[in-house]
Amino acid sequence: MNCFKGLFFKRKAILLAKNPVDLSKACPDVLREIFLRLPKKDIINCRKVCRKWNNATYGRQFWLAKEKYARERYLRRLIDSGTPLFSDNFAFLSIKRPFNRNLLATYNLYGEDEVTRNADPRWEFSSGWRFIVAPLGLGTIRAGFENKFNAGHEIYGEQATKSIKISIDDLGITPEAMDQFRPPIIFSEWLAVRTLSRNEVIVALLNVKNKCVRLEAKDMSVNTYHGTGTKKWNHVEIVLKSYPVGVRTIAIAVRGGCGLITAGSRMEIKTEETPPPLLGIFQSISATSVDG
Repeated sequence: MNCFKGLFFKRKAILLAKNPVDLSKACPDVLREIFLRLPKKDIINCRKVCRKWNNATYGRQFWLAKEKYARERYLRRLIDSGTPLFSDNFAFLSIKRPFNRNLLATYNLYGEDEVTRNADPRWEFSSGWRFIVAPLGLGTIRAGFENKFNAGHEIYGEQATKSIKISIDDLGITPEAMDQFRPPIIFSEWLAVRTLSRNEVIVALLNVKNKCVRLEAKDMSVNTYHGTGTKKWNHVEIVLKSYPVGVRTIAIAVRGGCGLITAGSRMEIKTEETPPPLLGIFQSISATSVDG
């Protein structure tokens, strides 16, 4: 029976190839149903063919229907939140999903080793990092507190840094939206240590010339160490609001000494508007680098 089905569909495909369907004469409803069944990136390419195809795949209702067909709810949750969307390009909102979610991946299929395979591809690790899995690694520091993570990145050298740069353009957010609304940018991570060392988390906002226009840093040296018998996870969070215009890149760096363990990295941009910065409240930051 399966053989007959295979022959039937093969013959049908050959007939369609010899007699292609002219979609230029198809009504909008038919086009819409066809496009709903295509991958999102293919829809974007189809929009370039003609104005009729572009109109059939443009607007909020089409992309809500596309997400419903794909059993997704990102746009619906974004709209139902009642916060500003900062864009009427619903195609890019649906594809890029730049707001109200973690923008950092937890794995990299093309990583060269365990460290890079278990992190967002954009993270750059200096030498001195290793990836550890409980109970051989993290299990040894978990006595007496909740089991938050089953794996993490640990510094085994004297000092090490990991850094990442994220382009606003790659996220699908327009420069106009960043300059006008200044949506909150939030980076957070969990830290634990085996030995007393200096640990620092830095978030910098860079302009188109790669110059820093805003920087926040947290020294976690004291907070992450509680003595030999009381090591525990500590949550560090940096929130940037009311920053100057011109932000085009988010640069993050985590620095630490031997025994620092990091896990649960999260970077999020909220659909909220913050006021312009007050003049004169920021000190010079040119002496601080996020590249290690």
